[in-house]
Amino acid sequence: MRRIMDRGSAENWDIVVALTDLPLHSQGRKVAVNLNHEHGLALLSLPSLGGLRLQTRARRAVEEAVLGMARPQTDGG
Repeated sequence: MRRIMDRGSAENWDIVVALTDLPLHSQGRKVAVNLNHEHGLALLSLPSLGGLRLQTRARRAVEEAVLGMARPQTDGG
């Protein structure tokens, strides 16, 4: 996440989406996308999307990540 944050800052991008061929884990569980709303970052793990129709699933996941980060965040209350 640090590398994509640095690249986004250097390029003055509002939202950065990066794809990786490595599996992502959070608290011992596999995750498909790691989002950081504060910095506008998304890291998408291709293996987590499965092998069938990967291009379609990846495109949809990127779209959902960007739309999710573009929405105003609520405080949950």
